[in-house]
Amino acid sequence: MSLVFQGVDLKRYLKSFQLAGGGDWQVLVWVEGRARLASHPAEVTQLVARIRATGIDLMPDAEVSLCDEQGVIWLMPIRDHLGTTLASVVVASDAVAFDDRWLESVRQITWFLEHDTRVNLELAEMADELNRRHEELNLIYSTNNDKDEDQDEQEALQEMLDHIRDHMDAELVLLSVPERRVWVSSIGDVGRPFLERLTSADAESVTSRWMQAHGEPLVINAPNDEVAQEIGFSPPFRTIVVPVRDEREDMIGGLAFCRSFDKPRLTNSDKNLLMTLGARISKLIQTHFDSLTGLPRRGRFERLLKRAMHEKEGRSGRVTLVHINVDGLSALNEHFGVLAGDGALRVVASQLLKAARKSDIVGRIGGDEFGLALIGCSERVAMRKLHMLQDNLARQPYIAGRARQILRFSAGVVETDPATSHMEAMTKAKVVCNIAKERGGNTIEAYGSTEQRVSQRKEEVRILNDLRRAAEDDRFVLYAQEIRATSGDDPSPHFEVLVRMLDEDGRIVPPNDFIPIAEKHNMMPMLDRWVVAHALDAVRSSGVLDRYPGTVVSVNLSGQSFTSGGVVEELERVIREKSVSPANICFEVTETAAIADMAAAELHIRRIRKLGCRFALDDFGAGLSSFSYLRALPVDYVKIDGSFVKDMCRDRTAAVMVEAIHNVSASMGLKTVAEYVEDEQILIALQSLGVNFAQGYGIGRPMPLEEFLASCVATPVRAHG
Repeated sequence: MSLVFQGVDLKRYLKSFQLAGGGDWQVLVWVEGRARLASHPAEVTQLVARIRATGIDLMPDAEVSLCDEQGVIWLMPIRDHLGTTLASVVVASDAVAFDDRWLESVRQITWFLEHDTRVNLELAEMADELNRRHEELNLIYSTNNDKDEDQDEQEALQEMLDHIRDHMDAELVLLSVPERRVWVSSIGDVGRPFLERLTSADAESVTSRWMQAHGEPLVINAPNDEVAQEIGFSPPFRTIVVPVRDEREDMIGGLAFCRSFDKPRLTNSDKNLLMTLGARISKLIQTHFDSLTGLPRRGRFERLLKRAMHEKEGRSGRVTLVHINVDGLSALNEHFGVLAGDGALRVVASQLLKAARKSDIVGRIGGDEFGLALIGCSERVAMRKLHMLQDNLARQPYIAGRARQILRFSAGVVETDPATSHMEAMTKAKVVCNIAKERGGNTIEAYGSTEQRVSQRKEEVRILNDLRRAAEDDRFVLYAQEIRATSGDDPSPHFEVLVRMLDEDGRIVPPNDFIPIAEKHNMMPMLDRWVVAHALDAVRSSGVLDRYPGTVVSVNLSGQSFTSGGVVEELERVIREKSVSPANICFEVTETAAIADMAAAELHIRRIRKLGCRFALDDFGAGLSSFSYLRALPVDYVKIDGSFVKDMCRDRTAAVMVEAIHNVSASMGLKTVAEYVEDEQILIALQSLGVNFAQGYGIGRPMPLEEFLASCVATPVRAHG
């Protein structure tokens, strides 16, 4: 016999009953057809038989009292907050009538017992509710954005729907987002036709019309309830449909929950939970799918590609990957607005989806970039598909404003193999696509036909990464090469500052290996600023300016720095900060960089010379120059291109060019510097022409800047005649 009822200790109440009656009566607590507690256990059977003989229910809905030849019996129900009888207290005495005083005492004790029972029931219900809420929270957050890198979003959604089905005792849970190619069901394709109808995002669908009219989820609880009648459609289940929305809050699909009609009705609590889950799923969809095109974003595309490339069952494992870049999108945005560009991307995405099979993978992997993975497809077939796509776009011009634009794209095609990782394949495809763009766009290139160029591009990427790391680690060093006066009348040092890069092992990287890459990727302004600042630091701290106030430090400015905004202000700030007189500084710019934008070149040179600096026009003659440029550009020095100087003693034409450049420059009051002076014979020839300065291996090889400056301070530099 249990002495606990709904968590209440009945022994404590038994003592209270006995005290109230002075021990002259029998007390029984009756629950579910058996005695839970009795003051006289041996007499329970007789007492129960006495009551049943009267026809009175042992668990009455209200207080009952009766008399028989053996005495009096009193029954009082114990009810929950809904009025349902849970148990009854039975008191029997051999008295002939009830005493009002002890009867009132019994009522009070029973009332307290009922109160304790209700409190315990409410606490138990609260605990159950908390457990349920805890399960719901686990359910809601079982799909999150911090998944295992290899877990696909589709798998996470499948897991979530299975949890919903188990937690809410459902027959079927379905997620359908047609535009994102997402279809997830808790039990395969069961019920798919009618659920596709309910979860459709089409504006004419019954669900969309209902939600637009009522602003709340669709809930059907009976085959022909009011909602079913209003939408004119009755599913064979109790059904809740909540929307899945995109970033603009437009419905793009639905989450449907179905429970059979023989199970409990769907409640507001069920609806609220599904709404929360729908919002959670909407967020997940927004995170992994592009809102503009509806295609998977880069992360999801990469995971799907990785899975496809390593799928062994039922497939050859062959995947041909295509990297697509829409040509001219920036120009389209600039001339017709961003909305026109967005529309063009949607058109390309739509055409890609039409060209792709169900098993293929299409994704938007960048602003104007798409990825297409053709499963079990050869490079030849992929090329044919892409040419057909180009033809389709050409036949259907895109209307931007009032203009008809033919959308074009460049593409790189890579047929993968089992030894290739998905990231390696993506890198190859992008490199090949870049090569296609460099050929003028609207071009499709295959990896096999461009492998040598791809190898060169890989080397370029490697050097670029080395260059960036060198910039972060301050792995540049400065060298100096003497510029010697040919007349011997000026002992002050004049030298050009040169930059070298160190690799990670401390070895010198020749400038021809990294300068072109820095120029191509717009890193020269950064490098030029570093050179100017560190060169002036070295010159100031060496003491050479104290010994030779006429020292001239020549520093190159790249075409990028020379034409970029703010260059004068930046140079002025550095010169002022380093406390070096502008008169000691000469900036050099190549002839080709200067004439690329004559107006900007003239403006920058005049402003820099206004600071007090000098200017040299480097490599003059290399670009088949016109001497008229010298009149437009206010420079101090003309550096004669070394290709003429090194051959002047054995090539009459080269000698004539050197002489002509010097004579024209001298007539304009400009000093000349001959580059590539490799031996004494060339130096003598230059002296005979009157060229002012010489620079080259015959004068002095480049050496570390600190070493050169130290030699200048230790031993005066003399001009050689």
